Parts: sequence; structure tokens; C-alpha cells
Amino acid sequence: MARKSAVTALACLLFFVVARAEQPARPKPLLKDFLGINTFCERFRPELYRPTCHLVRNYHNYPWDVGDDSTTLPPFPMSTTRLSGSPEPIDWGKLYESWKQSGWDIDVSIKLQYMPAEKFKDVQRDAYQYGRAFAEFFGPSGKHKLVEAVEVGNEPAHWDAAFYKQVFQAMARGLRDGDPAIKVLPAAVQAGSPDKWAKPVDILADCGELYDALNVHKYALVEGWPYWSRSYPEDPAIDYLSTVQDVIDWRDEHAPDKEIWLTEFGYDASSKPQAEAGTFSKWMDVTDEQQAQWIVRSFLAFAAMDVDRAYLYWFDDDDTPSFHAASGITRNFEPKMSYWAMKHLYDALGDYRFSRVVHRETGNLHVQEYVHGERPEDVVWVLWRATDDRKKVDRTVQLPADPGKAERMAVTAAGPAEVPLVKDEAGGHKFELNGSPIYVWMTLKEAQGH
Repeated sequence: MARKSAVTALACLLFFVVARAEQPARPKPLLKDFLGINTFCERFRPELYRPTCHLVRNYHNYPWDVGDDSTTLPPFPMSTTRLSGSPEPIDWGKLYESWKQSGWDIDVSIKLQYMPAEKFKDVQRDAYQYGRAFAEFFGPSGKHKLVEAVEVGNEPAHWDAAFYKQVFQAMARGLRDGDPAIKVLPAAVQAGSPDKWAKPVDILADCGELYDALNVHKYALVEGWPYWSRSYPEDPAIDYLSTVQDVIDWRDEHAPDKEIWLTEFGYDASSKPQAEAGTFSKWMDVTDEQQAQWIVRSFLAFAAMDVDRAYLYWFDDDDTPSFHAASGITRNFEPKMSYWAMKHLYDALGDYRFSRVVHRETGNLHVQEYVHGERPEDVVWVLWRATDDRKKVDRTVQLPADPGKAERMAVTAAGPAEVPLVKDEAGGHKFELNGSPIYVWMTLKEAQGH
């Protein structure tokens, strides 16, 4: 009986074998060079969001620069037409300069979906001249040095793949000629048979010299219309992570030198009830706490994959209970829980890079390791329960060194809550886990060979 009790007690402890993970093909980015956010032109408040990340992606509508005539040479830095609600054409130079001065690295998504295909007079000429003019004025090695990257399209669902490819090739060549240092991406792509919002990645198989990274959009949808319900990022029943992995696999086979940028993902969280009737009467959002948890855990999940950047959709919302209309980390420019959670992630892991998955248990405990970019002996383990329930569970974890401190994900301006460091007689540390990640800082006696 005594021996059986001892075995049972040992079985109740969770021990981790510190094993080397296979090294990635390219160095993993520091988290501060991985985290990004989507925004929209003059609505963006660069100082407000700067504590959460320094990568920003802006929607820049192509028709604003050329009107309804594709032969128009855009008068940069000004737009040709004014934005809706704005009294004058926008000064792109002044706008992007203000962001740059606030410490942002800018990715511009040229939105093509508002330009009908028949409006192009000469696709090869018109798209090329636009790309060249844009890169010459805004590119990182030009006179103004404002924009780091450009996406040729966002989700041009109204164009077929063949026409999109013509526009992409021409505009990408213009961007390359205008400034070879500017990073070029296609619109959103998927492997296999894509949904209506993405183009088949196969169309890029013969034009690898024209782009630097593949562009992926993915939301954790369980159902589409009329519910638009979403699940937690690790849910094995949805294709949230697998769709991204499919593009990674395609890249590995066809374009191994290219990066992967996930430029849209996110969760709706509104404080208002759904509409009583109409299109969004059955729409389903998540709670503010779930939004915060699942955004942070999405970033962690993508960091563990061969993804080079991840941009959250969205920066601000006006609390409208409908699809994509409550996805901000601020609500009417007041921080939600997700704002503080993302800020904490940036503060905690900004100078660290993903190292390895220590433990992954479906529907339960996940542990990932992050290593400091300059001090490889300094590591952070991130622990959480990969589920959508709110249950708290005690788990004992064998850490590779005595922890210096531990914090639970922040959800308020007060910052993260300190997590007690309780060590048992067997040398393990007990943690009360739920869906909010816990960050554990440690210094190893010897640096690991990452």
C-alpha cells in the first residue's frame, strides 16, 4: 500500500523533460519584431497603441490615389480623392511620417477591391507605374523612408485569380524598380482550395522573385453566417492553425526563402446585446476576458509556428455588435482587457524569442519557452490551459531553474498580478492555471544551445 501510494503521488506530479527542439530553418524573431496591429488611416492614434507593439498595418485604398482612372499617376504624397468624411485629400506623407516618428514600422496594404477590373485601361502599364511611384516616394531607401512593406491587395475577392495575378506581377515589378529595399507581399493567400477572401497560393509558384513574404489571413471561426462564432486558438476542431500551417508547408516546398506574415486574425467582443432582428441577430461574440486571453494565446501559438509576423485585427471599435465590428483592443479609444493583455505580452516577451514547446496537452496544459535575445541564460516559460472553460486547475511543474518571478496576464491598467511561487518537497512548483497565461522568469546556470 505504501509503495502504491508513493507511485500514485508521483503520478500526480507533472515533470517535464528538458529536450532540445529541432532548430528552425531561420532565426526566430524577437517578440517585439513579431507583434503587430491593423489600423485605418487618420483614425489611428499612434501614441495610444505604441505600448502594445511597434508593427502597424494600414489599409490604403488604391482608388483614393488614382480615382476611377487607372492611368492616373498618383500625386504623392497627396491622394487624388478625399477619404469619406474628410474635407480634403489625405497627405500620406504627413500621415506616415507621424507614425514613423512615434516608433512604428509601417506595412501598407493596397486595397484593390474597390477598383473594378474593367476600370484598368492597361493592366501592365497602370499597375506598374503605381507600384513604382509608391516605392520611389515611400520606400525605406528613398528620400522619405516611411514604408517598410507593401501588400499588393488585401482580399480582392471580386477579381478572379488570373486577373489578380496580372495586377500583382505588374505592381510588384514597379515596387521592385521603385525601391528594391521595400518588402513586397501578395494579397491574402491559402493553399489548396481557398475561401473567397484569399487567392490560391499556387499562382505565385512562378514569380518568387517578385515577393518577400506570403500573406495569410485567418480567423478562429467555428461557423460562418448567421452566427460567425469563434473558438479558442488551440481548438483541434477548427482549421485556425492548420490553414496557416498549410501555407507554411507550401512555402517549404516551393519558396523556402520566403517569410510568412499572418496579417489578420482577431476576435469580436462587444458590451452590447446582439440585434433583435436582421443580419446580425444571431451573431455571437466572446467576452472581453476571452478576447484578451485568445489574442495573447493566438500570438503565442503563431510564434511557435514558422511565422515571422502576426498582425492583430483590430485597433479600435465603436462597440457595434456585428461581425468584425467589435474586434478592437480599445472601445471608443478606451482600452479593453485585450489592450492591457497585449501590452503585458509586449513588455514581458518583447526582448525574447520563441525557443521551444516544452509541453502541449490537448485541451489542457501548454508550456512554451522563450529565450532572451542577448542573454540566452535568461528564459521565460509561459503556461496556460488551452481550453475555453473558466475552470482553474492546480498543476505542478518541474522548472529548469528556480524562478525569479511569475505574473499572470494583465487585464487592467494596474498591470499583471503576481503569481505566488510555491515549491513542494519534490522540487516542483504549483501553479493555479486557467486560460490566462502565466509568465515565469528564470536564469539558467548555463545558457542553452538555442
